[in-house]
Amino acid sequence: MLRLAYSVPLFGWLLRDAVEGPPSSRGWFVANLAMIWFLAIVFLGYPAFIWPVLVAAAAMLTGIVALTTLR
Repeated sequence: MLRLAYSVPLFGWLLRDAVEGPPSSRGWFVANLAMIWFLAIVFLGYPAFIWPVLVAAAAMLTGIVALTTLR
């Protein structure tokens, strides 16, 4: 799966550097993702902001349900 992610032209290069590069490259990778998200909000508006937030909320709810149903 990681090999498939590496094959995406720009994202793959950034991801490979974050995984295999020096420790500072992880911080730059996160900064690049934040900047891409910010630019998407500037150009696309409210939907670019709300969709990742909704996905994160659903993931957190799923995680809470999974943790509380474990025995």
